[in-house]
Amino acid sequence: MVTLLITKFEDIYNKMIPLFKKFKIIGVKTSYFQDFRLVAELIVKKIHLTKKDLQEIYLKVNNK
Repeated sequence: MVTLLITKFEDIYNKMIPLFKKFKIIGVKTSYFQDFRLVAELIVKKIHLTKKDLQEIYLKVNNK
């Protein structure tokens, strides 16, 4: 068992995502993780700051 304390977005992007890339999630949660990772990458690129951008993120995640 591992406990991972996430206190800021950088922890998600720099610790949690690489951890789950290395130790692959198996099953139905794989697609949820891929969506989560996509959104995290868009946030890093600052593509979440306007309502239009948020709508685009929503469409990317929900139109697979």
